[in-house]
Amino acid sequence: MRFPTLLASSIVTVLFAAFAVSTVPEERPPSKLIGDEGPYLEVDFSTIDRRIAREPDYVSTPRYAMFVFGPKAEARMWAVLDRSDAALPYYDVLYFDLDGDGDLTDPGERFHGAYREHLEASGAAITIRVDSIRVPGTTLVHTDLRVHTARRKGDPSAISFRMRWRGREPLSGGRGLARAGWTTWSHDVATAPIFRPTPHGTLSFGLFVSDPEGVTLRSGFTEDVDIMIGSPGSGVNALTVLHEDFLDLEKDALTVTLIGEDENGDEVRGERTRLKRHC
Repeated sequence: MRFPTLLASSIVTVLFAAFAVSTVPEERPPSKLIGDEGPYLEVDFSTIDRRIAREPDYVSTPRYAMFVFGPKAEARMWAVLDRSDAALPYYDVLYFDLDGDGDLTDPGERFHGAYREHLEASGAAITIRVDSIRVPGTTLVHTDLRVHTARRKGDPSAISFRMRWRGREPLSGGRGLARAGWTTWSHDVATAPIFRPTPHGTLSFGLFVSDPEGVTLRSGFTEDVDIMIGSPGSGVNALTVLHEDFLDLEKDALTVTLIGEDENGDEVRGERTRLKRHC
């Protein structure tokens, strides 16, 4: 979603944005909850059990992340990246705990992606396809899970994913709330990012920017500021982003206040403005 063009009165670096959303009663819900689901609650990620029951013999130093599903994030699935050859500069092997039992050595839970140089510029030089995920203990099935590594040349730590929630809602991650970049999966289980891919529950907003320093508004110039909406996770850049059409801007009153700092480091708040168009 795109914030209306802004005219800055001084040099301001945007740190984050504050939002308010009101919806009309006849708004169509993004996806109907199924029978074995309840209300989606906020999650205290610090209480989630991070133990892994069994791991394979890795070829290189692995990188860890966790995906959690369900109204209380009760279903947890580890995802671990490895290399098929320790000499490779990128990760091309993924172990994904499809049954959520913590055993990454189960048959059918190792996936491999081939390197495609012509896709390097798009950030998808390595695409590892997991496809369908059946959430344990439910009838819920997500589809089209893809994990992309080698997102930036020379930086194998920048990882992204995309999927369809219940085969319908497009989701992607992980992104930051106010800075450029993708998630860095951790070498340590204790600090691994946790993703919560869902269009339900408490959502967060973030700035979609390409400059790692954020958005700078300068006096006498106009700038467009792009906004993301998604499900928050745990860790840096752990936001799972929803499709830009998730909110109907004709029906949903979405207002934005940009909050930043001036050259002296003092807080600056912009005027409250309603978003009216998508990117």
